Amino acid sequence: MTTESNWAGNHAYAYGRWAAPGSVPELSELVAASAKVRALGSRHSFNANADCEDLLVDLTGLAEPPMVDAERQTVRVTPGTRFADVIPVVAAAGLALPNLGSLPHISVCGALATGTHGSGTGNQILGAAASLLEIVDGDGGLRTLRRGEPDFDGAVVGLGAAGLVVAVELDLVPSFDVVQSRELARWSDVVADAADTLTSAYSVSLFTRWTDDEPTEILRKTRVEPDGGAVTPTAPPSSPSGLLGDGPHLTVVDQQVAWWMALPHFSIDHEPSFGDEIQSEFFVPSEHTREALEAVTAHAAELAPLLHVTEIRAVAADDLWMSPVQGRDSTVLHFTWLNRPDEVAEATRTVQRALAPYAARPHWGKVFDADLVDVAALYPRTDDFVDLITRLDPRGRFVNPWLAELLPGLRR
Repeated sequence: MTTESNWAGNHAYAYGRWAAPGSVPELSELVAASAKVRALGSRHSFNANADCEDLLVDLTGLAEPPMVDAERQTVRVTPGTRFADVIPVVAAAGLALPNLGSLPHISVCGALATGTHGSGTGNQILGAAASLLEIVDGDGGLRTLRRGEPDFDGAVVGLGAAGLVVAVELDLVPSFDVVQSRELARWSDVVADAADTLTSAYSVSLFTRWTDDEPTEILRKTRVEPDGGAVTPTAPPSSPSGLLGDGPHLTVVDQQVAWWMALPHFSIDHEPSFGDEIQSEFFVPSEHTREALEAVTAHAAELAPLLHVTEIRAVAADDLWMSPVQGRDSTVLHFTWLNRPDEVAEATRTVQRALAPYAARPHWGKVFDADLVDVAALYPRTDDFVDLITRLDPRGRFVNPWLAELLPGLRR
């Protein structure tokens, strides 16, 4: 087998053959002629979910310019297209995506497949905006799935197994502005008030290292309605970020700007985050926010040597079968670690065990210990998902060892 690395360099994808199809018909032929197939987009996953014993396909060659339908308020997106590519087209039409993740550099299709999200107690994961999927199924056939149809809610967060997505339509909303502010707080005070703080703006993020010895940062993104007029900030100027750095790679604070200039943490035209890192992330029901934070705080000293920063957010529940917030409003704990895989694996297990009493669900694209995840117990629609994959891919072409470990009922 040969290898290809992900964005952060912590994981080398294993595969037997490599292909970069330039069209959907070419992709269909490759699928139909292969024993196993997995797909790559922007390579922002941190685990083995794209490993493949046979054919690994790079879908960036299928990228086409996003197409906005202003009347229907939707945008059509193809594989290999990043949110940073979608944003200018949508903004030029006077429209907006309801929310964005921390990084606008990730691929749209990959974000949907793994349950990636932004923040806000009123905001669902990014995939909840999807209203249509076009997929290549396990036989190489082309299928269209629409919101409201029986299989749609199972296919959006498809983990790369519910077909290879070749087009998606996302709902849009009228354009709006955002004012972003940053303040510092003591961690112990944040823990006591976290549930309320996370509801205090359209999007809220808490950046911490789990101790009162270093300031915790509260990043609030307040939505300004189109007819709401200009907002004059009344608070003192925001404190510079000591945990994310301070410079043009971060989005604008203390100014009323267009949605896309403040909803992500990182600017679309700069390299994001730390780069040389590993990420893990866990979702707990919002009613257990304080207990979950206290449980991880108890391990702060042992996690500290490996931790860049933790970001804590809130996400609203949805009905997508394999969404990490399916059926429950959630608080999300996102860990950005140093790129020390063996030590991070053990630290992640420590976090998983601490959060286990609160039925923590992992982010499908991050690092976690599968032995500590009982998918069937955590996801009520697991059996339905396995049945859906079996129907869409009866030969198990899209099932790899990573997925088979999580879902033993899938055909190999």
